[in-house]
Amino acid sequence: MRSQILLLAISLFLLNGCAVVMSARKQGTSLTAIQRCKTRGCILSKPGVEILSTKEENDQLIEEYKINVERFGVLRAIGHGVLDVGTWGLWEVIGTPTEGAIDTKYVTIRVYYSKEGSIQKIEKIE
Repeated sequence: MRSQILLLAISLFLLNGCAVVMSARKQGTSLTAIQRCKTRGCILSKPGVEILSTKEENDQLIEEYKINVERFGVLRAIGHGVLDVGTWGLWEVIGTPTEGAIDTKYVTIRVYYSKEGSIQKIEKIE
């Protein structure tokens, strides 16, 4: 019996924090933050942005981006942390599989740049 309790305590210690880390690592950006950008560098500096295609047409650069949309990762991490402490780590039995099941939401946008490199138009493709 004593070895079972010890095994349970070690398991809870090793599992502790997995859901917190998983939710905190899911980085993304909001479409509002993208729309505030004025340059290509600004868009590329945002977390969760990936270039899908680049082409030039009529002296205009057109790029498509796949964006990982922000989904309250920090708030979820805080919630998991509070629940971990409140349940002495037992929350990880539910929290870790839940974080694994939450899939990432992606949005595709098309950005039109002027010759000078400033953003002329951003449109959402879906």
